This record gives sequence, C-alpha cells and structure tokens, in this order.
Amino acid sequence: MRHAHSMRRDLIADPPQPEWSTISLPDGLRLAPCNRQAADLLPAWRAAFSPEHTDHYHGSDQQALDASLTPLLAGEILGPVMPCSVLAVDEAEHVTAGVIVTDHDGLPWIATVFRQPGSRYAGLGSVLLRRMLAGAAARGLAEIALAVSDANPARGLYEKLGFQLTRTSLTVLVP
Repeated sequence: MRHAHSMRRDLIADPPQPEWSTISLPDGLRLAPCNRQAADLLPAWRAAFSPEHTDHYHGSDQQALDASLTPLLAGEILGPVMPCSVLAVDEAEHVTAGVIVTDHDGLPWIATVFRQPGSRYAGLGSVLLRRMLAGAAARGLAEIALAVSDANPARGLYEKLGFQLTRTSLTVLVP
C-alpha cells in the first residue's frame, strides 16, 4: 500500500529566491551534473532510503540498479533526465546526494531526492532542491512537480519550498 501526495511548484508566479542559485554546499562538497552511472549514485541513494524509510527499495543492490536507478537515469521510467538535475560529490568524487528531475510527458518531475545520512550532510537535500529550483527557473521552466509518500518527512520541506498539494492517492495491492 502506498499513500502518496502529488505536489507542484509554479516557478513563474512564485519564482525561487535569487540567492538560491548561489547557496553554498558544506565544506568539501561541490555540485556536479547528473551524468554519472547508476552504480555511482547507488551507495548514497541506498543509504538515504534505509530499511526504516517509507520509500525503502526492498530488493538487493543489483535489483535496485536493474529495476530502479539504471532505468531512471536512462529515461525509461519517468522520461529523460533534465539538465536542472544536480548531484553533490565529495573530494573523492563520490556522490553524496542528488536531485534527479525528469521530463515526465512534458512536465518537469522530481523523480528522486536523496542524501547520505549523518550530520555532515544535514540540510544538503534542501540546498540541492533550492539550487535545482533556481536552475530550473533560469532555464525557463514554468513549473515542477513531484510525488511524496505520506509518511516521508520530506513533505514538510517541499511545502516550505513552495510546493502545493494537488492530489492525494492511495494505492492498494490486492493479491
């Protein structure tokens, strides 16, 4: 069962604050384009969605790569990855966080937001979302949307960043 909410942010009527485009990342981290292999994102993505997280992927790492991350980055799940997508990498070029935006039938769609857990990375998801929103607006995108599970604490962040609830759904799998 999944209880989810669809949300949208109007980038024209409610443009991102200008300073969002220059928010600094924590020391030792830098922005990188989303042009890495799925295996490079896997460690941070898996860590972000631990077994206790409502959006945890319950398969093996290989299954997560084959069924989720690889097809997502190849544009096979929600459409092609858009240039406003952004990753954070550390000094060793390891991906520590990311916001992946796809072109979902003409609608920019935040497919996933993830970050390594731990105090060093606290707030990094918020920073990347703000940077991505500023970049999306600068590229002329009119709006951006996402879906968030009801139990995901990120919903509060999305609301704080100006996303508005557009729909609630409940998916139940009946054997």
